[in-house]
Amino acid sequence: MRPWWVVLVPLLCGACTGLQVGEATPILREHTASPSPTPHVAQPWWPGQFQNGIQIYWHINGPASSLQRTAAQDLNYIVGLGANSVGISFPIYTDGAAPTRVYAGPETPSVDSLSIVLAAAKARKLRVMLRPLIEETNIKTAGQWRGTIEPPSNTAWFADYDKLLVGYAELAQQYGVEELVAATELSSLQSQTAQWTALSDQIKAAGYAGVMSYAMNWNQFTAVPFQALGLDAYVPVYLGDDATVAELTDALAAWLNQLTLSVRQASTVQEVGIPALSGAYTHPWLWGASTGVINTIVQANWFTAACQAAKATQTVGIYYWMLDSNNDNPLQPDVTRQSSTSWVGRPAEQSIKSCFSG
Repeated sequence: MRPWWVVLVPLLCGACTGLQVGEATPILREHTASPSPTPHVAQPWWPGQFQNGIQIYWHINGPASSLQRTAAQDLNYIVGLGANSVGISFPIYTDGAAPTRVYAGPETPSVDSLSIVLAAAKARKLRVMLRPLIEETNIKTAGQWRGTIEPPSNTAWFADYDKLLVGYAELAQQYGVEELVAATELSSLQSQTAQWTALSDQIKAAGYAGVMSYAMNWNQFTAVPFQALGLDAYVPVYLGDDATVAELTDALAAWLNQLTLSVRQASTVQEVGIPALSGAYTHPWLWGASTGVINTIVQANWFTAACQAAKATQTVGIYYWMLDSNNDNPLQPDVTRQSSTSWVGRPAEQSIKSCFSG
């Protein structure tokens, strides 16, 4: 039986075909100094080792020199945290809650942009996960998000989706990417086994030899035909701000233990994040919340508990969400401008370091 403080409730929000150049929002970061020499991971990941990871949300295009500086700053910071792995999450688009197509949109990074950050990650000897993520701007109406889309024709929609993913698979193979996430949080389409099997077959036929995974939303544990699973850890925990790390760990471990041991041993927590706000344990998915009382200890304790739960339940890794490629240089953070969801320069940063060193 689950502990009384864990209640799974419905989630109302989450956290052109072919590879085309997206017209991304201009880079907001100011580059005031040249990046430091390329650091390497102290202990590179190898199969069977726990993945200590950070997700970068990479949604920029621009001159190669600017992209290289941004990639260097983010990845040098990640190496400094003690990570051995990085996820490169990036937006792709679909046209509404009843979509007919999938395409590279306004903030989809170009092939050149992705190539720069992938090469920079490999140069630092990080394990790399490439993770396309359907952006929700075109979807969000009352109660709608990427996990509720219902294409009028699954066949036509998947044909578009598959074409885009195969292109990314070819790029992933070119850069030796260890893991390609075939989809993230597409709960309403998760039961389309034949379509996912066909996508998997196409990715293999394109020559991709790495791990293929599928990232499930926290409340949608159903079978998918992929060799590995991602878990997005936005489970609500009904405890107050004064909850101990042990209590939070027990709650998150109880959520993970709904899966069998064999499934957990093929699963990675691909996203764990929470705003640094009072009361956030009951709704960690409210990413980007702009109101509320800042409480950095809420965020730090959640990060510590998520790490302890992921390790105690024998999952294969954890990735903290996220560094935004459009935000300030994390090596020189301006804490006065941080959103409630940033953990850079806050106590949760130390929680990540402790997780990765343990």
